[in-house]
Amino acid sequence: MPNAPPAASFPDGLCENCQAQNDFHYGNFDHLASEELPRSHAITIPIGTLEDILNRQSQCAFCTLVISAISTAWKQSPLLTRIDEKPVACRIRNRVVGVVRKPGSKTAYHENFRANEYQYTSCRLVIECKPAPPGCHSDVEIQAVDSGPELKGLFDNAPLFTKRPSQKLRSIDFDLVRKWLTYCSTSHPRCTPDPVNSTDPYLHVFRLIDVSTLNIVSAPPAAPYAALSYVWGKAPFLRLLSSNVAALSLPNALVPSTLPPTICHAILATQNLSLRYLWVDALCIMQDNLPEKSVAISAMDLIYARANLTIVAASGTHAGSGLPGIEPNSRDLAPYEITIGFPQSRYRFAPARSSPPDVIRQSAWNTRGWTYQERLCSHRLLVFSQQQIVYLCGEAAWCEDTVLETESELVHYEAQPLYRLNMPNDATNSFMKDVEAVEKGGTSLFGEYARMVDEYTSRDLTFPGDVLDAFEGGLKRFQERGKRSGTDVEFVFGLPTRWLELGLVWEFQMGGRRRFETWRGFSGKEMPFPSWSWMGWVGKTDAKVLEPPTRPEIEWYYVDPGEETPRRLMTEPVLDPNPGWFQTSDAPRVFRERWKPVGSPTAVSSSILRDFDPGELAGKLVFYTSSCFLTLTKKADFLSGKANTFSIGNNVGFVNLDPEWAGQHLGQTFEFIVLARYLTNDWEEPGMRDTLWVMLIERKGRVAYRVGVGNVNESSWVSADPTWQLVALG
Repeated sequence: MPNAPPAASFPDGLCENCQAQNDFHYGNFDHLASEELPRSHAITIPIGTLEDILNRQSQCAFCTLVISAISTAWKQSPLLTRIDEKPVACRIRNRVVGVVRKPGSKTAYHENFRANEYQYTSCRLVIECKPAPPGCHSDVEIQAVDSGPELKGLFDNAPLFTKRPSQKLRSIDFDLVRKWLTYCSTSHPRCTPDPVNSTDPYLHVFRLIDVSTLNIVSAPPAAPYAALSYVWGKAPFLRLLSSNVAALSLPNALVPSTLPPTICHAILATQNLSLRYLWVDALCIMQDNLPEKSVAISAMDLIYARANLTIVAASGTHAGSGLPGIEPNSRDLAPYEITIGFPQSRYRFAPARSSPPDVIRQSAWNTRGWTYQERLCSHRLLVFSQQQIVYLCGEAAWCEDTVLETESELVHYEAQPLYRLNMPNDATNSFMKDVEAVEKGGTSLFGEYARMVDEYTSRDLTFPGDVLDAFEGGLKRFQERGKRSGTDVEFVFGLPTRWLELGLVWEFQMGGRRRFETWRGFSGKEMPFPSWSWMGWVGKTDAKVLEPPTRPEIEWYYVDPGEETPRRLMTEPVLDPNPGWFQTSDAPRVFRERWKPVGSPTAVSSSILRDFDPGELAGKLVFYTSSCFLTLTKKADFLSGKANTFSIGNNVGFVNLDPEWAGQHLGQTFEFIVLARYLTNDWEEPGMRDTLWVMLIERKGRVAYRVGVGNVNESSWVSADPTWQLVALG
């Protein structure tokens, strides 16, 4: 059976099932397109199995549209109606993608179903398909084509939120893209590229592609340029080397036949945007000159932050993928040109393209490690996807498909400006929840850092040893963010020294393994990534976004690569900025002196480390702390949802470990060391119920290495006969 009939044979009416839904207030199609279902009720309406809908499509316009939308989203023909022998069940709900507030109404969004807070609400119909085939999204969306408020778009004589005519997407409308750039340049001051500082060391090796003469040139001072962000892949392609730099500097050296499609298309896009220069890492950094390459990598944040625009190859998995829409017929537009009307409906409906945030979130580009900092540092993104072009800046998110351009402060639509460090979460019935969260504030600097780490560690690196280099630009942007709020932040191997205790107690979401690739330090010598940093491991982290109340107990010292003298790292207490029910006090911590005896050494100097070989402590933390031996007993049954959490002793604490490693070592005794104090509620027995942040370590010679982190009750710790020791943590 075909997945959808040809356009000429679309049925005019509705099947009995869909007619009954359309007669139901909440299920009415016009209602779903214009009024959010109550969030607190989590309303979804069953519309049958996918097989049922396929069987009804010959007699039903809505079933035909649903099949067309699912076929387009899943890229399947015929559709799989059963997954692992389970029938695919379909339900319908909606989600808000834009609102126009009434003048004088509050900005914050509350559930106000059928209230008078808004003069217009735009929703998408969401078809939930469960289970979905592997690699396919379970949510498929349908949009109203011609619904819109009285407000018109800036560049179209059409209402906001309406779908642009299909013929406008047959080829890229660079006139529209230039209008986006011009408007942003004149009306969005915060999106202005960073100014150039003539003393920056990278400028003496900064090259650009001149797209008018098609060659590599030394960058003219403060010349406007576009930067390309793309996935290299593993296939070889033309790169700048010491052997070809002279040849590639000649006019017309960069002919299309010598370039991979992505770079060739980026040159054409730059020309169409009336920019003369383009920066591409493969052709603007001499790849076999390590000193030059190091200088350029350390300046990645500046290169992208100073670009007028970053061109993003979102669909590509390698440099040969190209930019969809540059070449004729390189985008599949036909599925989105289908529009269907229903009896008694004011609107026509069509399969929906991905919204601007989803274009990025669902892209291959968004899974790569290097592209994270490129997104983070850019002020403007022009994103090329198979569905459409999307423009993202610090103030707006615009696209080819839908009229979204407005300067009205009454309008809110589904967009995440670049200056929020992360894209929105998937699981939300309304993007306005994100608006509420941002307006309420409360996210601390450390919370922002933790989210950065969690997102970055979920990405892939073609060369795992790039883990620090590919994140350095993001850390520099974060440091600037801190300075704007009066907070200086220093990093050692990706951990913020200001909040080192919390930085050290990152966990894995599932499991992780040690990263054995090395990093070439500033001294030019290769060294391993330390076990105490998440950079020393492969696996998605669960950093402490919620910031458990933590107090320092240890004096931390760090030996910089190339140095022999340890330097002290100054840390500060961390308390939840809005603890609510939590109360702490300055009551004496009654157990402290039993594991941290008065008069015990805490300072570390070069003389104390004289027994270590020269260079042995490079990149290591050195400190005095309390140590004891405890038994790893079982999987922590009180945290049944976390397969990587295991009990210590008779439930005196727990530790986060790689499940495979832990499964091989249950019942064995290991050394643990104290990292910090984890304050507990002081409502009763002040100072007596704290726990300690601890690390399970393994020693190799005189150096200890992290295996996992967790908590132990302080009272249980002192009962385990701890000793005070000097630890070198590698």
